[in-house]
Amino acid sequence: IKDEIKKLINGKKGSNNKDLIAIIRKLSAFFREFENNNIFHLKICEWFDLVSTIRHTLIHNRQAITPEFLKYLDSKKADQMFNTQFQRKQIGNKVCIWIETQTATNIIFWFNTFAHFIFRALSLKVGLPLEIAQYNVRY
Repeated sequence: IKDEIKKLINGKKGSNNKDLIAIIRKLSAFFREFENNNIFHLKICEWFDLVSTIRHTLIHNRQAITPEFLKYLDSKKADQMFNTQFQRKQIGNKVCIWIETQTATNIIFWFNTFAHFIFRALSLKVGLPLEIAQYNVRY
C-alpha cells in the first residue's frame, strides 16, 4: 500500500487538495463511511473545500467577496455553511469576508478534526496504531 500511495500522490495534483482527498476516499472505507455521516452532521470535505476557497479569497482578493466567490457559493449550495462560520462586512466600498475571533478558533479546531480523521482513516487502512505515544502525555 505504501508504494501505491506514493504513486497516487506523485501523479495527482488539484486545487484545494481535492485529488489527495479523492485518494484517501479511494483507499479508506472508514473515510467514505464517515465523511458525510458523522457526529457533527457535516459534509466535512465540502466544508474543507469551502474553507480552502475562502482562504484563496482572503489571500488573493484582500478579503473582498468577488462575483466568482458568489458563483462558487451558489453552485455548491454552500451559502448556509458559509453563514454559520463567516460574516459579510462592508469595508470601504467592498463587501468582505469577516470572521470573529472565537469562530477562527473553532475553524482551527475543525482543521485539527479533519487532520485526525484523515490520520485515523489511513491508519486503520494499513493497520497502524491509532495512538502516538509521544502525544499521549498525561498530566
